[in-house]
Amino acid sequence: MLQGGPHAERARRGGATLHLVGSKKSQDPRILLRLTAMVRRLRPDVVQTWLPMMDLWGGLAAQATGVPWVFSERTVWRNDRGWREAVRSRLIAHANAVVANSEAGAQHWRGALASNVPVRVVPNALPVEEVRAAPPASRPSLGIAEDAEVVLYVGRFTPEKNVVLLASVLQRVLERRPRAVGLCCGEGPLLPSFVERIAAAGLTSRVRLPGYRQDVWSVMKCADVFLSTSDIEGRPNAVVEAMGSGCPLVLSDIPQHREVARDEHADFFPRGDAAAGAAAVERALSLTPEERSARALRCGEVAGGFSIGAMARAYGEIYDLARGAGERAAR
Repeated sequence: MLQGGPHAERARRGGATLHLVGSKKSQDPRILLRLTAMVRRLRPDVVQTWLPMMDLWGGLAAQATGVPWVFSERTVWRNDRGWREAVRSRLIAHANAVVANSEAGAQHWRGALASNVPVRVVPNALPVEEVRAAPPASRPSLGIAEDAEVVLYVGRFTPEKNVVLLASVLQRVLERRPRAVGLCCGEGPLLPSFVERIAAAGLTSRVRLPGYRQDVWSVMKCADVFLSTSDIEGRPNAVVEAMGSGCPLVLSDIPQHREVARDEHADFFPRGDAAAGAAAVERALSLTPEERSARALRCGEVAGGFSIGAMARAYGEIYDLARGAGERAAR
């Protein structure tokens, strides 16, 4: 790990031993030297990497030490065509197994890699009982009136999330519904431009930007609608969490959203269509309490299927595949 991160203590409580590589920047080439030395010293059965720069450093360290390598595909976004992506793609051809969190991600690598490289899909897990036990957040603590109509976004402010469309949808809804409020949780490089768009529309006072929230399940439980305008996703964690929290969903109609939700779980709108997105939000805001409860029950049943135990068993099978592939390659 580069740093501890928000889940470090949870990992320790679960019995994991954390090794920090001592750098605050993922591009630091010294990470490769430290990881290689660490892998040589620990001799793990498998090296699994997560996120693009760690695919580079961790994949190279695994190759240098002869340890089987499992590459993790978290999305199918291919916007970066620079040298890092080129080197990363060449390196992944030597992985012993690939695990994707969506069928779209798996399909990309099935087409790009040799047929002898195992590619599997493992959905991200949800700690269902913890989500259900989380209390609703207090609206006044978020600067929101109790009688407001709260439209919630949770996620990074990055190109694949289509934050330009997010701003357009919110603008349309807030202009037509005087009690509506936007609540947008997250950080990212496009946050300043999002703020500028909201300000240009004269809606700064009606859009709350609390940044990264560790109590996001509680925030979801105090919202009226969860909105995702993404053009592309990996496995949309926030959508699954919103399902587990019982928050009505409005989703762009993309394959990754359709992997976790169907028409009985969410209102879908055509990707990139601000008018249709705003209309879908207004439909969700108009649900009766009985309709909200029925949809929450259906969504909760789906979210309950993404257990941590199921994910752990699937990863165990993939590690066995990777070790077997590594042993065959070493012969």
